[in-house]
Amino acid sequence: PPLGPRRPAAPDMSSPPRPAPPVPPPDYVDLGFRRIERDIRDLAGCLARVLERMGEGELARRLPWRGPADAVPPEALPRRLGLAYSVAFQLLNMVEENVAAAMRELRERSEGAAAERGLWAAELAGLARGGATGETLAAALREIEVEPVLTAHPTEAKRLSVLEQHRWMTGLVARLGTEAEPGRHARLLAELDAALERLWRTGEILLQKPTIADERRNVLHYLRDVFPAVLDGLDERMRTAWAAAGLDPAKLDDPAALPRLRFGTRAGGDRDGHPGVTAAVTAETL
Repeated sequence: PPLGPRRPAAPDMSSPPRPAPPVPPPDYVDLGFRRIERDIRDLAGCLARVLERMGEGELARRLPWRGPADAVPPEALPRRLGLAYSVAFQLLNMVEENVAAAMRELRERSEGAAAERGLWAAELAGLARGGATGETLAAALREIEVEPVLTAHPTEAKRLSVLEQHRWMTGLVARLGTEAEPGRHARLLAELDAALERLWRTGEILLQKPTIADERRNVLHYLRDVFPAVLDGLDERMRTAWAAAGLDPAKLDDPAALPRLRFGTRAGGDRDGHPGVTAAVTAETL
């Protein structure tokens, strides 16, 4: 027998290399639910700490996602348990919305911009495969006008201070899902503690029916503070989807080539029998 280890045979350079096997896409459902469970446990823990610090230990023990609590008759439940559950489920909404956005971004990174059905990239790619030309699509885009109309309803009205806290916490929750360093993660949880305490002390419920002026201020909050920050992103996603479909980017250089977006509002101008909306109120609103 030969002495020592046998040398490996030299690779055959005359044959082409074998292609790497395709990488399966991530399991978005499993990843998403695991992240939801993790983030809502963190946030429920923040809310429990805030309540305990303010002397509401019984409320903290009865929060969802914190384990089973002792069964008691309804009349023995803490007085503000409904408010605690309201805040808890708003946190769940924030977590679900952030995770849905994160999974959509992951799908686009893993499978391409057209992987998410219903968005510009998928629709434009499908139209291009069907034979639509860039000239035809660009002409059609110029005819599109989208007008979201804001309305107001007393049962849905929230204080502007509460809306600000919701926006701040939504940003913190988004960062919570991407921050892995223990020190920074702990600081984010401390910021969430502070935001939750501000929210709890502010109070969710308006004790009086909102006036038309309150409804207008709510609408202006979205027009001034929310929509301007996202419009540039919408235009950029439109241009990215256009290029991903293999269409000439130069056809969208002119801002007038993009679909038109305008906003409407019914607050202070609706004519559906609201007794407080007069011509003078509408003039003031305008």
